[in-house]
Amino acid sequence: MLGKLMKHDIRNIGKLLLPLNVIVLLMGLTGAVLHTTGLFDLENVGPLLEVLIITYVTGMAVIMVVSYFYPIIYFYRNLFSRQGYLTFTLPVSTWKILLSKTIVGFCWYLVNIVVAFLSIWATTGFMRMSGEFIVHFNVYFEREIGTSFNLLNLWIIGITLISLLWSLITAYFCISIGQLFGKHKIIASVGAYIVIYTVIQILLTAMFIPFLLSAPGVHRMVSVIFYGTVIVSAVFSVLFYILSGVIMKKKVNLD
Repeated sequence: MLGKLMKHDIRNIGKLLLPLNVIVLLMGLTGAVLHTTGLFDLENVGPLLEVLIITYVTGMAVIMVVSYFYPIIYFYRNLFSRQGYLTFTLPVSTWKILLSKTIVGFCWYLVNIVVAFLSIWATTGFMRMSGEFIVHFNVYFEREIGTSFNLLNLWIIGITLISLLWSLITAYFCISIGQLFGKHKIIASVGAYIVIYTVIQILLTAMFIPFLLSAPGVHRMVSVIFYGTVIVSAVFSVLFYILSGVIMKKKVNLD
């Protein structure tokens, strides 16, 4: 049954996000084609280039914002609006419903990131960097920072993935809290997110400051920030996931 739930969620969320990702890819393809035509090497192309850059950046920003919030909006509509009457009558546990929303939402986030990266990569011409340049840059980065650029990229990817999962589960948890209110559920959800985010940032700052003050170098500082962020995000992700499931199972206040 979990597989059927996931297929249903993938299809419904994909009705919006799939066309948006296609647009992002087409934008990247357009940028790559313009590079190959030599248009940007012509004289007096500055104003046109500015318009294209502004259009691309604005379009990407709008699409990324929509791509981030839509799985969260879908979660609210499918569970705590009138659609919830149908969702909660399905012969499946609330834990599987929550698991399906979490897996599908996170997977769509990954798709959005990969597509956006490919689009930016193609548009800016990063693929045309020589291997020799990359090797020299890695050597310089390791000498100056104390760690390899490739390792730092792996750390950034790891933090990004766990942070995305934490952000999604936190949003689900805040929506679960907000729906407990009789009125102004969305406002209550936003308020809960602001409070939780603020508390966690204060906690992270309080944890990091002693280590950062005693950190002997950049590599040590990066390690502290990375492992601290991963641990805190993982702990709160598990906690918020469990609490969301408990709220959904024990008390649901549908519109």
